Amino acid sequence: MTNKKISKKKLSKIIQKRKPIDLDKYAGKIDFGIDGLEYQLKARGEWQ
Repeated sequence: MTNKKISKKKLSKIIQKRKPIDLDKYAGKIDFGIDGLEYQLKARGEWQ
């Protein structure tokens, strides 16, 4: 087998073992102190 085939085989084993992560439990946990849309408008306005 070539190195490429061996690498693909090992990667597929790692991916199969991985459990899905529930990202919903982290949503809204960090308070950034500024609204996202407000920040975008401010950041884009600096380029003008």
